[in-house]
Amino acid sequence: MKMNWKEARKNAERNKRIEVCVSEDELEIIKSKAKKINLKIAPYIRRMATVGEVIIFNTNELYELKEEINRIGNNINQIAHTANSTKDIPQSEIDRVISNQQKIQKMLSEYFEILKPKAARKWQ
Repeated sequence: MKMNWKEARKNAERNKRIEVCVSEDELEIIKSKAKKINLKIAPYIRRMATVGEVIIFNTNELYELKEEINRIGNNINQIAHTANSTKDIPQSEIDRVISNQQKIQKMLSEYFEILKPKAARKWQ
């Protein structure tokens, strides 16, 4: 059962200890982030561990997106070449570019949805 921060805090006895080793650089990052939101290190770490979120980003799909963009570029070059030589652009070429562009829009929308921050949380 997932509990929000306030509920967890009310019910906390805090009699269990967890030990974590970090490097000097990591410690400085943690201190800096805690300071930005006016918390000491322990409450900051507790909140990040209980309320924080880690997003795993699949970079393989970014390569697919790059390939789609490259295909559109190639299609546009072919259309430009055809238009320059024949002064006529086949509808099938235009449809292919539009289809690829729609795929890219869909992929970008999905990524932006993943990257959107969740609703702001109050850390009281």
